[in-house]
Amino acid sequence: NSLRCPQPRKVKLDKTGHKLGFHLIKNSQNNGPILIKRIIPGSTAHKHGGFKPGDCILSINGESMEDKPVWYASIQLQCTSGKVTLEVRYMPGALVECKNENYQVASSDC
Repeated sequence: NSLRCPQPRKVKLDKTGHKLGFHLIKNSQNNGPILIKRIIPGSTAHKHGGFKPGDCILSINGESMEDKPVWYASIQLQCTSGKVTLEVRYMPGALVECKNENYQVASSDC
């Protein structure tokens, strides 16, 4: 069924002291998912190829990101060294909703 969201997938990255290379967003009321808004060209995340804008961050290293603020996810990613495992799910249309001018977002660069 094309209306169903894709299955979650686990993506493992080797963090070598640099930022992973994506921007996270979440609405300012702190409900809804943490989304990948943009992937920086040439970054670790871009070179890996396992992410795309509109991916929802479900967990980081096994810790659920449900109901967590975007700054918390950002700190988890920035403080992790070595390998990091993210569970993500693509959410069709989620970024379109974020472009609504009445939809305010909290944003973080990871």
